Amino acid sequence: MIEPQIIDAASANEMLQSGSAILIVDIRTVDEFERGNIASSIHLPWRMIDGLNTMGWDRAATYVVVGSDPAGTARAADALASLGFDAYILEHGMLGWIELGLPVHVRAARGKFCCGRGCGC
Repeated sequence: MIEPQIIDAASANEMLQSGSAILIVDIRTVDEFERGNIASSIHLPWRMIDGLNTMGWDRAATYVVVGSDPAGTARAADALASLGFDAYILEHGMLGWIELGLPVHVRAARGKFCCGRGCGC
């Protein structure tokens, strides 16, 4: 098993923007996820990371785990790595992403994700 590495928000964003095969796995609570998440991220609590819930995931892709608790984030990244995925831990979690002013999607009133700028995307 390859140990998960730490990636900073700027590097993760560069990978997303470049079109690299990258998936953001957000392990925070549903409430935290709905209050703001990285576009295209998926919500999967760390306790649910197993062979069944990751079946069909691209093993050649890079997976970046976003959490609010460093210990839980490390467990999630370790779980992905133990399943053979190239796993990274987002340094400083969602706060690190927000502090750089990177885009955050929030749950819109109609149950759809929107960037929060009122554009209805």
